[in-house]
Amino acid sequence: MGYMDELLTREYFDLVYEGDRLYEEGSLVEAKNRFEQAKDLFSRVVHKEENRLDGYLGKITRALIELNIAEGDRLKADKELEAARERFAVALSLCTDEAERDEILIKMEYQAPLQPTTTFPENLQKLFNDLDRNAESPETLYNLAAELAIEGYPMEAIRYLERVIMLTPKDPNPHYLLGNALYDVKSFDRAKRAFDKAREMGFDIDEIEYRLGKLSRKQGDHEKAIGHFEKALETNPEHLDAIKSLATLYDSDEKPNHAIDYFTKATQLDPEDAGSLLRLGELHEVVGNMEKAYGCWKQAVAVDPDGEMAGYAKERLEAISDES
Repeated sequence: MGYMDELLTREYFDLVYEGDRLYEEGSLVEAKNRFEQAKDLFSRVVHKEENRLDGYLGKITRALIELNIAEGDRLKADKELEAARERFAVALSLCTDEAERDEILIKMEYQAPLQPTTTFPENLQKLFNDLDRNAESPETLYNLAAELAIEGYPMEAIRYLERVIMLTPKDPNPHYLLGNALYDVKSFDRAKRAFDKAREMGFDIDEIEYRLGKLSRKQGDHEKAIGHFEKALETNPEHLDAIKSLATLYDSDEKPNHAIDYFTKATQLDPEDAGSLLRLGELHEVVGNMEKAYGCWKQAVAVDPDGEMAGYAKERLEAISDES
């Protein structure tokens, strides 16, 4: 007897047996009632078991949070700041209680975000100098974090954004930027929470849905990614990045007709994108529409005659010419 058999009561099996018998006898209405009763009973048993498993998961998650906080505290006391920060970051990724998250962030505040000997580009050095003069300014911290993210220092950006969020908890912008930085370091679960928080606070829905789509695609869930990109377009039908993302996603999934639709929209909004024109032409070739393929490649050459994509397009045009 299986585990679920042990959980189910005799009543469930009696209802199934009775329903099957009534069905064989042709008493369809009565049989339907018995199976519906059995299904309801089964759902209640499953729900009860799900609650039991949720309880176990909650206890384990709680224990992991406390373990990582305690280990982080120990490492911090031993001046192993980076190792401590990693432990606090694990605890933060597991924690959903806002008050406790704030406490963990405060613990993380003790970690020196950057070593004084680090050499940064001149624009960042200027922002660090501004921060020295006004260390508690949310605007200065945010500007520094944004520039760090642009210049390719996402971990450092995350540290300053966490501080900004503590100082301005109702501002959606640092949550959104934090989501982008967390995405860059492949901390996808935390990135999603940051994006969801930004959306709750009123950040542009189309941008949030686009970012969530990118995140879902990176995690390999193409169906969910498509849903997010489509939601972005419901709010903003001309969101070019979402359109191009749908085009490339359908292309990678080998759905050329769908990809053609979105590449066509992309080239209408951005007629000088030689790369999209080149690929649109190739997709038209795949479905056998050589006239449209030829037109796309000609346009790709026209908009960027000396570019790499134009070079590929010229090769395709020359191949067609040789064949004819």
